[in-house]
Amino acid sequence: MYKKGINYHPENIDLHLRLIWLLQKNYPIEVAIQATKSALEYLPDHPSLKLELMRLMPIVYTTQADIMLYRSNYEKRLDNILSNLDLTSTNQQQEAWKSIGLRTNFYLQYQAKNDLELQKKYGELVYKITSANFPDWVKNLTMPTGKIRLGYISAHLRHHTVAKLFQGWLQWRNREQFEIYCYGIDINNTFDNFTREYQEQSEYFYQFDNLVNMETIAQHILDNQLHILVYLDIGMDARTTQLAGLRLAPVQCVTWGHPITSGLPTIDYFISSELMEPVEGDNHYSEKLIRLSNLGIAYPKPSLPPQRKTRLEMGLAEDKIIYLNCQSLFKYLPENDDIFPRIARQVPNSQFIFICHRSEFVTHCFQSRLSQAFNRYGLNWQNYGVMMPQLEQNDYFQLNLLADIYLDNLSWSGGNTTLEAIACQLPVVTCPGEFMRGRHSYAILKRLGITDTIATDKNHYIEIAIRLGLDNQWRQTIKDYTKMNIDTVFNDRTSVESLERFYQSVVGEGK
Repeated sequence: MYKKGINYHPENIDLHLRLIWLLQKNYPIEVAIQATKSALEYLPDHPSLKLELMRLMPIVYTTQADIMLYRSNYEKRLDNILSNLDLTSTNQQQEAWKSIGLRTNFYLQYQAKNDLELQKKYGELVYKITSANFPDWVKNLTMPTGKIRLGYISAHLRHHTVAKLFQGWLQWRNREQFEIYCYGIDINNTFDNFTREYQEQSEYFYQFDNLVNMETIAQHILDNQLHILVYLDIGMDARTTQLAGLRLAPVQCVTWGHPITSGLPTIDYFISSELMEPVEGDNHYSEKLIRLSNLGIAYPKPSLPPQRKTRLEMGLAEDKIIYLNCQSLFKYLPENDDIFPRIARQVPNSQFIFICHRSEFVTHCFQSRLSQAFNRYGLNWQNYGVMMPQLEQNDYFQLNLLADIYLDNLSWSGGNTTLEAIACQLPVVTCPGEFMRGRHSYAILKRLGITDTIATDKNHYIEIAIRLGLDNQWRQTIKDYTKMNIDTVFNDRTSVESLERFYQSVVGEGK
């Protein structure tokens, strides 16, 4: 359909972009890249197409070597865009502004590399574009007086990891000292129970759908005269990135809804966790790093569903040791595929559960990669692997309750998923990575007081996973200890107290 439309209207940018996005999800990435290059023949100077060509990467990689190839291409194209950025005319400024509001460089962050310099370059690009369009909205602001007005903003104030992680910051806040302004910018205007919680726990709650332009939202935030504006995530939603490139409050922060530095000169602080950050964590951010107490969040203890399904009802084998691997498929890198067949060789009755991607093509690519990994160890993936469809929340809890062991991902750790697994008393195997985004589960287990299932390297990780699969008694001991200490990781108000001390200190400095 898009191709036919392009034949009739070859200079229609919207048709080209929709085709490119469709191809990235459903075909080999080379097809989307070629479509972008073809579009650039019709529209050689269009910034949206240049940005698409820069950030087009496989959703899941075929080989580890591919990562460096796409990373190198990304940097070359970003450098080229920065060097040739022309914002002299109003039309060029507006087109560039629209282009950064279409998509983000989301997939760059799943390569397990230090993205600081690349993020700073991308942040520089965003800042140049926002400055050209809104020169008055990038200037520093004077700290207002009165009760501290605190803004939280996200496109994910709904049933989403981001909403789950930070709801406790509002619930347990000091109401005498802070006045909360919440801004939901979900383009689909979703309003569910999570949205309602944020609304009820805010003095002022605003929901902006895609019919409200960015200038209106920015002006609205400016009119509220906040002391501090906190982006719960930057990097998943393009409109959020646009706003974050502006100066809408004297102090602007981001936290780990998307655990990567923003690279933006307009974001002052990255709010993190003392348990999650490595010693050298300060070197991973363009912002000043703030390490809050413990996990840094007051995560509500999940309410588990009363009705328990059987394994057969969930399509699982009754006589297997079930290892649950529930991260998004793009978080799994080829260099770690050997983990699963190496466990399977020692735990012959093992079964590995993964959650399908929304794209059948992406799921097939991942499954094909694992099949090859099992073949290399003389095993048949079909005898061990199960790809589960995406599940509703209650069925997802049932899956956790029925599984035996939760295998954390090495390079991009589970946060929300690990907390939900802990709530189901599921033993968790993890190995802390180099960056904060690979250390969520490590921090959660440290807080829980369970260190026996924290590995020092990949081989140790596999040893722990095998022992848990073979030693029923040890597995039950871990479950019992989890049950006994479970309340240490939920509703941790000391994290909120730590957060509020930080807020008070930066407001005091700014007066």
